Amino acid sequence: MHRQTDDDPQWDLVLEIASKLWYYGEHLFVVNPSPHQQLVDVHWAALQAGRLLGVRAKVTVSEPFSKTDPRVTVTITFEDPTGRVRSRAKEGFERLLHEVRQQSKP
Repeated sequence: MHRQTDDDPQWDLVLEIASKLWYYGEHLFVVNPSPHQQLVDVHWAALQAGRLLGVRAKVTVSEPFSKTDPRVTVTITFEDPTGRVRSRAKEGFERLLHEVRQQSKP
């Protein structure tokens, strides 16, 4: 996986989602799906955050707010088919924290 932290805004998004999933179990975004790139970026970052935590991220997109407001709510949660959600998430988060610390050393 791509690990460029200095100049990669998607990496920041992955870290934001991973930390929210770890602490709260979900994360919400309100995005305008047009152009589609913002929605694609959030979806990609959610899947990567799930991989970092060792869980399967689940992304749900709401219907548009109204006919005149095309924004949607993207809800990111996670599921773990083996039932080891917290322990796997903790291991993944600790691994991520270690990697970030290693990269920030001079």
